[in-house]
Amino acid sequence: MFEKNLLLSICIPTYNRCEVLKDSLERQLFFLEKSNIELCISNNASTDDTDIYVKRLLERCGNIRYNLQTDNTGIDQNMIDVILMAKGKYILPLGDDNILLHEHWSYLTKELNKNPDLLILNGYHGAKSHLPKKLSGINLNNPSEAFEKLWNRLEFGSFIIKKDALLCKAYEQYMGTSHAYSGWVWESLSAKYKKNGYVLITTTETPLILFKKERKTWHDDMFKIFFNDLPSWLQIISKNYPVVSEKGLFKKYCKEFTKISTLVDFKNGGFLTTENIRLYMKLFDDKQIARAYKVAKWPKILDRLFSLALILKSLKHEKA
Repeated sequence: MFEKNLLLSICIPTYNRCEVLKDSLERQLFFLEKSNIELCISNNASTDDTDIYVKRLLERCGNIRYNLQTDNTGIDQNMIDVILMAKGKYILPLGDDNILLHEHWSYLTKELNKNPDLLILNGYHGAKSHLPKKLSGINLNNPSEAFEKLWNRLEFGSFIIKKDALLCKAYEQYMGTSHAYSGWVWESLSAKYKKNGYVLITTTETPLILFKKERKTWHDDMFKIFFNDLPSWLQIISKNYPVVSEKGLFKKYCKEFTKISTLVDFKNGGFLTTENIRLYMKLFDDKQIARAYKVAKWPKILDRLFSLALILKSLKHEKA
């Protein structure tokens, strides 16, 4: 049975990762059943056993909403669709390989009782925290200031948004960027701020999410996402967030992703190819594109020597 006054909807999009989804849910299902939470799952026409598994869950749990797409709608649409299923006051979009650390539930409810429009969650990426110390436990009222500090901390599973803060269909202009959901969040906050002159954006100190180290469903599209989709997203959002241009966030992004060390990493992963550069680096400047082509055509021995030099430099820095 669904609670009348649901505090939180956990929204999970999934595709062909039955075992990953099962591992994540079974580790927190008892808690989810006993709390004022609903679980929304959108299955993007998986061809594995995901549908069978979720339908068995429906027999066990009364607080699950389930959507089975008839065809694969793509990453953006499935993320949007699962968020639209939510009935709770707050929405936590969660990756199927993420886990809510329910031992800190009382801390989370305390934070939600402060009535934030957006709560950005700290968490664990292995031994690394999602939020550095300077960004944890802060309160911000201006979405432009928050965007400058936090725009790249809004991955799926790392935030909770108030349902009534989401502006209807503000995501549409971001479809195809692989980040329509976060464009939706920032556009909605901007609109609310312009209307009321105030929003509350907070971050947590206590880690609340475990980001498991699983191969992402978008792994094969990694180069397209980082070199085409995200730069496009930044250009679109700059219309309502001039801080992107004022603070040079777009230029900084392009500069960071065309460092030789970054390009070598993408090359070692098999992503930096002349074809990918031609297709997906159209928003980068000529010098950055030329550097990418140069690294792509390097003999492998240079990649290894460069990677070794970075390791030695890191070790030297640690000793110092």
